[in-house]
Amino acid sequence: MEVIRPSIHAGSWFPGTAADLRAAVDTMLENAPTVQGTVKTIVVPHAAFQYSGPTAAAAFKQMSSLQRTVKRVVLLATWHADAASLLLPPEEFSAFGTPIGSVPLDREALSALYSTGLYDTAPAELEIQEHSISVQIPFLKRVLPEGALLLPIYVGTIAEEDLPMYAETLAPFFMDPDTVFVISTDWSHWGPRFGYLYLPSNVDQSLPLYKKIEALDREAIDCVLNLDAVCLEEHIQRTGNLICGYSALHLFLRVLERVASASGAQHKDILSPSLLKYAQSDAIKSDTENSVGYAALGFFRKS
Repeated sequence: MEVIRPSIHAGSWFPGTAADLRAAVDTMLENAPTVQGTVKTIVVPHAAFQYSGPTAAAAFKQMSSLQRTVKRVVLLATWHADAASLLLPPEEFSAFGTPIGSVPLDREALSALYSTGLYDTAPAELEIQEHSISVQIPFLKRVLPEGALLLPIYVGTIAEEDLPMYAETLAPFFMDPDTVFVISTDWSHWGPRFGYLYLPSNVDQSLPLYKKIEALDREAIDCVLNLDAVCLEEHIQRTGNLICGYSALHLFLRVLERVASASGAQHKDILSPSLLKYAQSDAIKSDTENSVGYAALGFFRKS
């Protein structure tokens, strides 16, 4: 019997009726520009639609042209609870649901990952509350062809020395031409609510506060666009930037390195990255306010 993971964020994080949700997603996708090229990986935010929906749409729009070729989406998503591993959804689920329909899970691929002994099952009572994957499902439902499967992976805080073994398990999926990757992360979480007030010292001090925070995010984004895992790691160590999906981004970059090594290529020769859109939850001007950064990135095939 098919067991669909319920969409508990429908009606709050995004519209709760099929008609309203379909209209909201389609409007955001229609308003997003198409970038020339064949996308292999996108990075998307995971806040409520009112905050980050248009930014997410800027990335998902690039998947629309792949309608007839995508057979699987590997979704590396932030796990906001404590975990030191990679987590898979509770085994009883066969699909992720939304008011506009469900996206089926790749049970065969999930079983293969379980068999490595490296992946744990996300606790059901925590997984059902986690939003980093569930807010992506409405977009996936609209851009994927019928029959495309989802391989959802929650990424906890991974030790540097453990990254290679996880990258080894995911590299074969990346090398599959019919598989695309989606990385779900927000960027800076800035302000007293988050206990984080760091600002870069090398920016124009006359800029408004939100622009200084953007400069902080752009520094991290540039590391990812340059496909430089060490740069990203050093950025986090130096600034403490609260990028909730840092481990997911880091893992993706290590997967790319593993793929390049296996093919005898330089990893920077495989993908052409592009920043598609950047936004913030609020253009704050005072350090008593709070802000979260959102970015849409696209990584396009070079050959």
